[in-house]
Amino acid sequence: MNLLQKFILSSGNIQIVSLDTQAKLSILRDDRLAFGMGTKFRKFLGIHSKLQVQNVKKVVLQGELHSNALAAFCFLFYNFGYQIRSIAYTRDPKRVTANSIFVKWNSHELEIVSSRDEWKKKIQILSEFLPGLQDVFSKTDIKKDIILRPILIPEYGMSLNAAEGLNSLWSQIQISEYDRLVVDLGSGLTFLSAKKYFGNSIPIYGVNIGFPKKKMLDWLEQKKSLLGFSEVKIEVEKILEISNLGGFGSKNDIILEYCNSFYRKIKFLWSLFILVNLCM
Repeated sequence: MNLLQKFILSSGNIQIVSLDTQAKLSILRDDRLAFGMGTKFRKFLGIHSKLQVQNVKKVVLQGELHSNALAAFCFLFYNFGYQIRSIAYTRDPKRVTANSIFVKWNSHELEIVSSRDEWKKKIQILSEFLPGLQDVFSKTDIKKDIILRPILIPEYGMSLNAAEGLNSLWSQIQISEYDRLVVDLGSGLTFLSAKKYFGNSIPIYGVNIGFPKKKMLDWLEQKKSLLGFSEVKIEVEKILEISNLGGFGSKNDIILEYCNSFYRKIKFLWSLFILVNLCM
């Protein structure tokens, strides 16, 4: 285990915030790496630990060019010695962001397409002749031709192995000390992993940002089936959203001012997570 693994897998820092009401908010800080890589590093380790056993050295990564998900996975796979081909989609290929720079710097090959639909078609074609994670992990005796070919990694790392990689985070939470757990939904993988790990032992809420609730519910059901979490139940009332918030990346001056005042007082900023927690 290298120093980076030891750092991220060490006990997380739980910060307790006293609110204006009598309630207290405990925040498990898993943001100690740049670009929000803390939790994604755990997902990566879940995948990497299995690929390492099968001596897989080449991967195909996919996702939105400017997303921190693709940037984090490119950075992590690259620095753990993988040969990386990235297939990214974006509506504006000329736009430059920190995440897009990370993707470009940490990909041996990079192909950019102009729409999500075009990306889906390309991935569908690739999936017909490239092995996926399920092909590697469902067999104990892997043929050499599979090992030598690149492994197609799902967008967001959406896989059982990535979900199990998050168990190192959940094991740090003493649920007897809390009345509920609130998770940023994001891709849904962290939320579904928490539901699988804790079962019915504590209420788990998901914070839905920038995506219509109905679509998010459909997405979660789809990914639940993909992961094989048939016993996980998704309660509609525990998927939280704020009306009139706007789409992902939209600007709201009231929310920005609230986040600024919260940061000045608490010296901590995780704006979307905190905002929805306080609105519960």
